[in-house]
Amino acid sequence: MSHFRFIRGRLLVFALILCLGYAEKRGEGGVALTMQGGGFRALATDSGLLAGALAAMHQRNISQPTLAESGLLERFNIISTVSGSSWFAAELLYSKRFLALVEGMASSPQTAAEQFGANWTSAWLAAIQLDPSKFRLRKDIAEIIVRVLLGTGDEDSVFMAAFFLSSGASWNEFVHVLLNSTADLDDDMVLGGAVQKWAEGKIWLVDHTAMYPNLERPGVIYSDNGKPTASEVSYVSTDPFLPYFYPAKFSITLGSGPKASAPVDYMAPGLAVASSGLVYTSNASFFVGRDVAPPMDLDKARVNFMRFAGMLPLNKVVATSSAFLGSAAILGPLAGDLQTLLFATATPWVSSAPDGLAFDIANDLVSEVEAAVNEQTVANLAKFSVHGLIDGGETDGSGIANAVAAGADEVLVVLNSYSTNFVGYIMGLFPGAPPPPNPFVPTALFPVFESPSSATLQNLLNQSHLLSIPTKTRYLTVFAIASLHATTAHNKFFGIESGRNVTVHVINIASELSIGEIVDFHHYDQLTSEIVSTILSEDNAQFVSDTLLPIFLGAGISQQQDTRIV
Repeated sequence: MSHFRFIRGRLLVFALILCLGYAEKRGEGGVALTMQGGGFRALATDSGLLAGALAAMHQRNISQPTLAESGLLERFNIISTVSGSSWFAAELLYSKRFLALVEGMASSPQTAAEQFGANWTSAWLAAIQLDPSKFRLRKDIAEIIVRVLLGTGDEDSVFMAAFFLSSGASWNEFVHVLLNSTADLDDDMVLGGAVQKWAEGKIWLVDHTAMYPNLERPGVIYSDNGKPTASEVSYVSTDPFLPYFYPAKFSITLGSGPKASAPVDYMAPGLAVASSGLVYTSNASFFVGRDVAPPMDLDKARVNFMRFAGMLPLNKVVATSSAFLGSAAILGPLAGDLQTLLFATATPWVSSAPDGLAFDIANDLVSEVEAAVNEQTVANLAKFSVHGLIDGGETDGSGIANAVAAGADEVLVVLNSYSTNFVGYIMGLFPGAPPPPNPFVPTALFPVFESPSSATLQNLLNQSHLLSIPTKTRYLTVFAIASLHATTAHNKFFGIESGRNVTVHVINIASELSIGEIVDFHHYDQLTSEIVSTILSEDNAQFVSDTLLPIFLGAGISQQQDTRIV
């Protein structure tokens, strides 16, 4: 008996030590790498930055130009990505082929553009097989759509929209072809699947926006607006006062297996949207009627997103994060005849189905409605709470807010801006910011931080250290770095409590790509090379050693810190 008590006592002490260690680990908070959305520009920017940083470490004999040996991303236990950066993260985390490309660019930086062009861009263009004449025809339509949906639009957004419209595929198919052709990621790859060794155990947040439209802007699932009948099937929330966009994220502990559950809440707990149901209405000539789904805290959709996270298909999860035209479903008559072109293709649909089938069941049910609108097909939409998930940029395009909600108290955010050092994607997270440029983003979702003010933030960013850009660059215009301290505000939509101190490091890489025709797509190859060259430039060597690399690595390589970092 005494021996049993001794063993039990030792086990209790051991358990206490483990608990204290776990509590201490939690108390340290998290360090997050967040990456702004931006389609192909984001992926090219992220690729150039990572390859350049690896090359800089190799140049200083710190490591081989491999991600595993460098430890470059070792200290980041949270990775939060949006849109094109979610494409980048999926390929970097799950694809040996893409990792080899990035490491190859780091090993031979003078051929970075050729490597990216041959192994990524050309592979993508060969797979999509677009007709240039068709692309040019869609360009004018794309410009109209981008301006209506985003409130503004740069050439990259217009180009990406024209590219998508010209492909004739659904957004899910578009993203699948991209990931498969450039990184060998096929339909069988799931969120909990095998990843690179260095990434195992990190938490990946795939940021997106859950679309719960209201009576003012119903979400259209099916429309034959181009026909005289003008019939449609749509859905709305039963609460007319709720915002129609909510921040959400799929999450996984990388490498945890298909049976793994999500480590982070899909949406902030306690949101009023939980008590709201969805109403599905048809005014089609074939069937006029409605059906009601149960409140969202009962329909198991979010429960199943978390419980079966490891089984969710990787390409469809990534598609939700990047569906920048998905909000076309709430445009109603503003889109006119373009509804017929966009609704069924631009919005990824999801359901409450278990076992990782949330996307497949939703797509099947939407296809059934498109084939025949009747009482049963509409009822099935309600039974499985089919709704749209769209680009994370509709809520927070930087990935910062979801990372902070997941526990990060230090964030490195990588931004890709158009032309200048104005960083609008993060300005809106701070108090006093102007309304979001996208007219459909609800202002009720912000701010995320209570200090500094957006004006103070802009002043701080205006004092960013600007890396010297080599004279022969064509597209890279700004490479800016700054750091700041922020304090969180209470934000129920993201699930953030007030009063937390967060250190934010900002890397803003701006470019001006003259993309007007399909043949100019290889300009992104040149952008990756220009980013690498800037990092390796002798003019920037001291700053890269003293500041840029330590931001990635945590512990300073040099004791010198640049005073221009605030």
